[in-house]
Amino acid sequence: MNISLFYYILWLIKTTSQTKANRIIVLKNKLSGFADSQECKKVLVDWWGEKFEPLRDHKMTLGQQWAAVTKAFTLKDWTLEQKEELFSKQA
Repeated sequence: MNISLFYYILWLIKTTSQTKANRIIVLKNKLSGFADSQECKKVLVDWWGEKFEPLRDHKMTLGQQWAAVTKAFTLKDWTLEQKEELFSKQA
């Protein structure tokens, strides 16, 4: 269920008019809360690294960046070194 909500919110971010800035901010803040799958967590990390093309025009706030780093630490297929490297880039 959360994966569906994650991608729905992602779609809303991409399709919401730039004139509705407050709505976009709320959607961006909610996105990490629904990133429960490994795939969704990797999307957040890619967005943080500006490698996720659909959200390239939507810069993360500092809080959203920390949420992505926090989610990255729960990735099962990442080594501790990869997680620490991401953390050190954030700090």
